[in-house]
Amino acid sequence: MKTEGLSKTLEEARDNCTQLADMGVEKEMLEPFRQLIKECEAIIQHEADIKKKMMRGIKEAQKNGIRIGRPAIPCSDEFLKLAVLQSQHVITAVEAATQLNIGRSTFYKLKKLYHKEIKWKKQEV
Repeated sequence: MKTEGLSKTLEEARDNCTQLADMGVEKEMLEPFRQLIKECEAIIQHEADIKKKMMRGIKEAQKNGIRIGRPAIPCSDEFLKLAVLQSQHVITAVEAATQLNIGRSTFYKLKKLYHKEIKWKKQEV
């Protein structure tokens, strides 16, 4: 759930508490609801602060050249050879992926990512 939606809901809850107080409902009965609203607002503020700190950290890491996420899979000569063979229909993608110890979908993803190197390797062969 988005924080903005919660903020609006809490604002409506606060307004409803005020309306109930204006209707004559005892303040002692409304106090737990007011406390709950304050607690929820504090939680929302805390979550927003965490998000700001996290975004600051990510931007700082990007400035320093630190890569966030899974490490890139390097393009090996063996991959290029197998990709060329697969594109020439000498072997299947499953066979190439098995020889590289990667999944078939990963093989296709790498083939798409390194298509320029594969074309270069084709010219070399």
